[in-house]
Amino acid sequence: MAITDSLGQRWLIDLRDGLAEFISKCLQEIDPKTGESWWNAVDANRESRQLRKLPRDPSLWSPDETLLTLVHNWGAFQYKTKLRFTNPRNTRPADHTARGWVNRIYELRNAIMHQDVGVSDDDIIDFLRNAELLLFAAGNDDSAHVMQERRSGVQQTVSNNATTLIRATSERHAVDEQQLPTASASGLNLTEESC
Repeated sequence: MAITDSLGQRWLIDLRDGLAEFISKCLQEIDPKTGESWWNAVDANRESRQLRKLPRDPSLWSPDETLLTLVHNWGAFQYKTKLRFTNPRNTRPADHTARGWVNRIYELRNAIMHQDVGVSDDDIIDFLRNAELLLFAAGNDDSAHVMQERRSGVQQTVSNNATTLIRATSERHAVDEQQLPTASASGLNLTEESC
């Protein structure tokens, strides 16, 4: 299944919109190490990379700015996903898992948007699955369900395409077998010595 830039961009915009409230809430909190708002850390990080300051409303950011903020400022979001509440005794693996989803989404975003030759159907499904899981973890179940439906649709399309390809290959193989000349042992002059 080929993915277009516009489709990939639409999914990224939907992911950004689904994460905006979570990001905004997290960045308004105070960093316990510095005693300052997490916004200051985001601003300092962006300044160090010579990037513009972001508006205080994450829904106004580009999808890339959303992903880069999550990737480069994970401390602001660490321990704040819904995953933490499913297993309060063991938060580290859950937060590590959520960060892994962010990193995988960012990696796949780069591959999809730059139309890398190596982007497979499984990569597209993986992108949608990770986006779905991240949205659930961020507490936006509605957006997560939308990603889940998209993933199911892509999986169905991939399955249908595979079924069509298998049928076409089987039919072609059957036609090829019908067109093969039949050979008898006598017609080929096979003897025990030649075998």
